Amino acid sequence: ISHTGYCSRLANSCVGACVGIVLFVGSLTLAGWNEYRSVATAKTIAAARDNMHEISCSPVDLGNQGLLVHAACDLSNYKTFKGFPGLSKLTDADLTGIRLQQSAEVFEWTETATTKTTKNAVGGGTTTVTTYSYALRWQPRWIDSAPFKPSCASDYNGGRPCVNVDPSTQDWWAAGPRRLGVWTAAAADDLRLGALRVP
Repeated sequence: ISHTGYCSRLANSCVGACVGIVLFVGSLTLAGWNEYRSVATAKTIAAARDNMHEISCSPVDLGNQGLLVHAACDLSNYKTFKGFPGLSKLTDADLTGIRLQQSAEVFEWTETATTKTTKNAVGGGTTTVTTYSYALRWQPRWIDSAPFKPSCASDYNGGRPCVNVDPSTQDWWAAGPRRLGVWTAAAADDLRLGALRVP
């Protein structure tokens, strides 16, 4: 709970007015920049359409190097992704593709802060009340639970501390994903579009 007096409210209003002017000028600049980008993008697309060359899938014509080309061909030289955790029971057909993406998340405590401000009946100030709520959720990053309020334990976890253990400190981390979030774990290194190599 925090209280704000009349003078502080007046100062905040002045600051808010100044920020509003800056945001207004900034929005005009951003709108102009966005319009410029739209026109530039349209010109780029038109230029690409006028200068595109249709090519065959095979053989490779070295005369097309450096040109904007279009080809409709079958992909080949897929990669079979073996040896990755959690994939040992899949068949080679299920493990064959262009790229293998992995995702790792942590089931942990999360904090949500809800703030409500009311005007005081006397003195012209305000009172701000911030309420914290907690829930267990899957997250793509580790959240440090040290700053959590005591109410997490008393109101949400049966009196037990709400502790989020850093996964990188655990023994299984070295044999696991070793990172959180979504990333490309492996990709086909010689993927072909017809006779063309796809980088």
